[in-house]
Amino acid sequence: MATEEKKKIREFKTGATRDTDINKPDYEGFISPIVIKRYGEYQKEWKDIAWAAGIFEGEGWIGYYHQKGRIRKDGTPSSPKGYKYPRLGISLTDLDVLQRFQSIIGGKIKGPYKNKNGKKPYWSWSLCSEDKVFGVCFLLYPYMGFRRKQKMIEIFGERIKRGESTEEIGGFFSPTVIDLYGKYMNKHRIQPDGNLRESDNWQKGIPKDQYMKSILRHIEDMWLEHRGFESRDGLEEAICGVLFNAMGYLHELLKEREYG
Repeated sequence: MATEEKKKIREFKTGATRDTDINKPDYEGFISPIVIKRYGEYQKEWKDIAWAAGIFEGEGWIGYYHQKGRIRKDGTPSSPKGYKYPRLGISLTDLDVLQRFQSIIGGKIKGPYKNKNGKKPYWSWSLCSEDKVFGVCFLLYPYMGFRRKQKMIEIFGERIKRGESTEEIGGFFSPTVIDLYGKYMNKHRIQPDGNLRESDNWQKGIPKDQYMKSILRHIEDMWLEHRGFESRDGLEEAICGVLFNAMGYLHELLKEREYG
């Protein structure tokens, strides 16, 4: 009996253990990693946002563009005269710096323009859409100095301050979810032979492909429950399984990035 129970546990070279994948379906081949990779390319790294914030703090400005009023061909006004909307701008003699800033934030670059007194020509970056300007200010606000923060508050009001909480993690978690997840993890610490594995045993190292196979099974269960069908272990168990495998996969990914 003891031999049969041990077959249900896999031990990795790192010392981590988990239940086996024997007789469990494998859905990994149904997902395109190319699609996932492509999606990831659109995600901006916070270090790029911080770099862009440094450029804007040092060289940028925020103000209003006053609409002069335009008339369509049929004689009707296309925009009201005197309307003002927020605008961001930067002028630099280094085009490559502006191009990198643009690749992170968006906006348009114009130039080169002649400088006075025979100095080097410069390029200008600007962003004029009110919604886009608010979005950029929301991202940059936590990194700004007092003067630029006050200007952003002057234009957009107190709502811009919400961007200052981007470094806070407490509000990103639900205590009720963490409580349920802890109960799920504690339940799965008990091994078939009755021994209790350490709570951080999984952090010793489990291959990412094992996390991928497991998370897809739990996602299938979650999907079945969402559609009103019965799954293997129920909805809450499935969601907790997704959380664990996503965290484990990300843990291994970050270890590789940090330590190679």
